[in-house]
Amino acid sequence: AVEVVIPRAFLLWLLLVAEAASAADPKVRLYSRSRRPGEAVLVVVTGHDPARPPSGTFGGAPLYFWPASKGTYLSIAGIDLDVSTGTSRFELKLRRPQGPERPWREAVKVRPKTYTTRKLAVAPQYVEPGPELEARADEESARLKALFAKATEGSPMDGRFRMPIKGAKTTSRFGERSEFNGQARSPHSGADIKASTGTPVLAPQAGTVVLVEDLYFPGKTLLLDHGAGVY
Repeated sequence: AVEVVIPRAFLLWLLLVAEAASAADPKVRLYSRSRRPGEAVLVVVTGHDPARPPSGTFGGAPLYFWPASKGTYLSIAGIDLDVSTGTSRFELKLRRPQGPERPWREAVKVRPKTYTTRKLAVAPQYVEPGPELEARADEESARLKALFAKATEGSPMDGRFRMPIKGAKTTSRFGERSEFNGQARSPHSGADIKASTGTPVLAPQAGTVVLVEDLYFPGKTLLLDHGAGVY
């Protein structure tokens, strides 16, 4: 849902900064397009102990770091679509080479963002499923939540993320609000891409397939783990 690209010049800058900062306390820099619900924040830590990655949370959710170069670590902090606007906090634990662990904290202001609302007419069972279907949907939702809570080692930044279908256009946007038969539903946490039957669909980035299943609400689902908590 969010495309994050790190230019080569930026990676070279990270290498130079890492060397210069090796004897100082670790430094933290935050990069984002905006600080609004549905956006991502790139967290860059330099001058850190290369033998042990940083740890921490953003808004109470864990952050997963991966090495970009010696002593330099990256992480992606997502600002949830349902997060309340106001202040969210970064809480990190940092360690310089052969030094003690120390806390790092910073509050960021999350500004409001307005998403469009789409109104759809769907079959009644997708608005008010019976007890059996509702139990199935709840079980599937719990399994997806458990998968998303796991973070495997590795970098999700192995090149540029690409569209699964070359040249295709999206028919809905990430974050859109939906009304099914007049009833409000959860925000759209993906993007719909229109294509004809039989069109090849490519993985947007290298990853491991962790789920292939026909789920009740999402439909036919293939879930890719790109590493470091990015799916």
